[in-house]
Amino acid sequence: MGSLYWTRPWVRGEIKGFGKHYSENISSGLCSGCGLCVSVCPSKAMTMRRAEPDPELVGICRAGAAPLASRCSAVCPLRIDVPKHNRLIGQGKFNEALALIKQAIPFPGILGRVCTAPCEDSCHEGVQKEPIAIKMLKRFVYDNAFYDEKPAGKATGKRIAIVGSGPAGLTAAYYLARLGHSATMFEALPQVGGMMRVGIPEYRLPRKVLDQEIELVKKLGVEIRTSSKVDSLDWLFQQGYDAAFLALGAHRNVNIGVEGEESPGVIDGVAFLRTVGLGDEVSLGDKVAVIGGGNVAVDSARTALRLGANQVTIIYRRSRAEMLAYPVEVERALEEGVEIVFLTAPSKISHDGGRLKLTCNRTELGELDASGRRQPVAIKGSEFSTEFDSIIVAIGQVPNIPSQFNLRTGRGGTIQVNRDTLETSRPGVFAAGDAITGPASVVEAMAAAKKAAIAIDKYLGGDGILPVDDIRMEVEGLPPETAMGERKRAEMPCLSLEQKLRGFDEVELGLTEEMARAEGERCWSCDQCTLCSQVCPGSYIPLTKLEEMVFGRTKTVEEAQFGIYRSLYAGHALDTDIRKAGVAGGVVTALLAYGLESGALDCAIVAGWDETEPWKVAPKIATTRQELIDCSRSKYSISQTLSVLREAVDRGFRKIGIVGLPCFIIGLRKMQLYNFKMVDNVAIMIGLYCLSQTYIEGTEYMIRDRFGIPLEDVTKFAFRAEPYPGYMTAWSKTGEVGRCELMALWGMAPTIFIGFRLERCLVCQEHLSELADIACGDVWGRTDLQEVAIREKVGHTEIFLRTEKGEKYFEAAVEAGYVQKLPGSPPDYPMEKHYAINPGWFKRVGSLARIRHRAKYGWPLPKIE
Repeated sequence: MGSLYWTRPWVRGEIKGFGKHYSENISSGLCSGCGLCVSVCPSKAMTMRRAEPDPELVGICRAGAAPLASRCSAVCPLRIDVPKHNRLIGQGKFNEALALIKQAIPFPGILGRVCTAPCEDSCHEGVQKEPIAIKMLKRFVYDNAFYDEKPAGKATGKRIAIVGSGPAGLTAAYYLARLGHSATMFEALPQVGGMMRVGIPEYRLPRKVLDQEIELVKKLGVEIRTSSKVDSLDWLFQQGYDAAFLALGAHRNVNIGVEGEESPGVIDGVAFLRTVGLGDEVSLGDKVAVIGGGNVAVDSARTALRLGANQVTIIYRRSRAEMLAYPVEVERALEEGVEIVFLTAPSKISHDGGRLKLTCNRTELGELDASGRRQPVAIKGSEFSTEFDSIIVAIGQVPNIPSQFNLRTGRGGTIQVNRDTLETSRPGVFAAGDAITGPASVVEAMAAAKKAAIAIDKYLGGDGILPVDDIRMEVEGLPPETAMGERKRAEMPCLSLEQKLRGFDEVELGLTEEMARAEGERCWSCDQCTLCSQVCPGSYIPLTKLEEMVFGRTKTVEEAQFGIYRSLYAGHALDTDIRKAGVAGGVVTALLAYGLESGALDCAIVAGWDETEPWKVAPKIATTRQELIDCSRSKYSISQTLSVLREAVDRGFRKIGIVGLPCFIIGLRKMQLYNFKMVDNVAIMIGLYCLSQTYIEGTEYMIRDRFGIPLEDVTKFAFRAEPYPGYMTAWSKTGEVGRCELMALWGMAPTIFIGFRLERCLVCQEHLSELADIACGDVWGRTDLQEVAIREKVGHTEIFLRTEKGEKYFEAAVEAGYVQKLPGSPPDYPMEKHYAINPGWFKRVGSLARIRHRAKYGWPLPKIE
């Protein structure tokens, strides 16, 4: 999924965003967190969430403030360049598409059939309609294109033993051979392929395809020894191997723990599929029960039908929503005639007249268990029994790690490894796949093995750089507009029901060339879109053009300090609740309340509070006075306010008021400059003064470390609660209240603005929202108003009316009795003196020094012209 990357505070010694995470247009270090990219993305690609992306992903989107915008590629465990291969297929360049795919994955024939396709779950097209059929396209090019496989790398003289020949073992063997290492694979079973051969039925993964992929590994010089079980790691090293890679899988079935499960006719699900996969005969009878809700259960049920069973019933103790089996396989099972009985759990198995009697209880779902799913609870008095010829138990699998390996293991018998290198507790021994995760997907196992191959190469003295073919290809840009219309997702042609149940022929027949090209053209090409880059206020600010657009001219030298404005006032809200809620006068809230209640606005987009974590700021669409008041005191942390602009427009609001920081207003003005229609719905832009925004760690530090309140106990939070000048305040469910004065030594502002300042704010010189219709902030330089504020414990607002629209709106609010208007500056108190002691002056001076420093070292800087 696409996301914005928040670099963490430099005060904690982490400077990940400083010059390291680059992309073509925008550095993640220049992101201000406005959220505008979310609103302008045509495919709703963007999301606003905290993420520290793998550096490998940076640059997938040319708008680098959102380096993960092509979230199909971002979520792919193997990091396939999905949008590019989709475009190539759409253009009929099938060989090039296969070559591109092979740069990321060794076995597209396998993954084109059995991949779980997380890319499709995250596809932007799927947000609005149906996701691109990425897995189908991968299979199509494997079946129909040609790729000239490259030979093994130059021999290094290093030997690696690979134990297991499943997806992890084959992948590690492939990459280690390409790196020039000598790999020997040990497989305990008489045939190669691991769970891909003995766990995935042939109707899903044809043995012809699997054998072709295995042959590729053999051609790289990998020696494969079948019927060769390894019981000792010491023996491997005694044979002269320099490293070992364990890809043991998870082949041991989990028992259900009920009386009678050892009875004849009760079959281990994993063993059942293994027997069938190896070509041995199995007799089941006419009526078969399968206990479980995962992939082994569903595969067992569909296999039983193909072996001649007339009635197959899956018994699952939870609801369909909790089934771990892939949804498409569940659908296929139902289509083929498998019955699924939900909310039913076995309690006993016994023999009755030569048949098996399965006794069950009905269940209901209770509290969440460790898996995150609701725990099934037996309903008293609901017991019933059913007779079957065979019962297949398939409730889960676990690894079976030989104890003599002497490796550290964890929950479920999985091997414990270093997360970064996948090295086990024994030096030189690495592991990946189901042996370290428990039952997972083929693509996850391959991705982990690829990572392990890199680590093994480094362990053996290499550089860990996987060989990549030098493939140069021209890929046309965005698809035509018609391709983004209402085209339906391709439907995979399949065998008829009768043909399916006749045997183990592959169910899915593959796309035709016409279908594949049409499906490739449906792709949004999210990696090529630059709309978020165009509106982003963090990287490029065409200030001269924006001033000319908004004011019809650029500012003069005399206007450099304050920007262009028509008039200047101080003031405060006349409503007592609004004024107290705002601390600094409440004028912004009052102006929005006027708009909503007069009909000048349909809604107001503001920064409010997260409903589940009340110390976090969240964007809100307010339509009432009370909602505005509830959103007050939220200015000083990343707000993502503009991320809901699209939502407001989609909800039919045509007169939108927006409150934002200076950079937010710049983004909106860029939308106007570049003719984004969405911004036509914005009726008024109210800008806030801004010294800096802060990372959420700043808030959490103050609450947790300074106030001593656990975050989970916080019920309410405010950056500036009354009285004036404001106190950072956290209310706890225990009744405890943590408070810290705004400007005191070690108070809120010095702490979070110095220690937790947003990186983009370090080089920002905009303080007074110079492009807004109305700009508002504290009256720090007015001693006359400061004395009143301290005495009355409520503040005042300084108000720059910058545009004619803003001036008319403000005067209407004053006339309607929402705002008290005061003179902007006394005659004996010139604005220059006012600004000289304003915090904004220090912001500008400090930023100049930081800009020079960053420029010296080549760190990312905004371009302003």
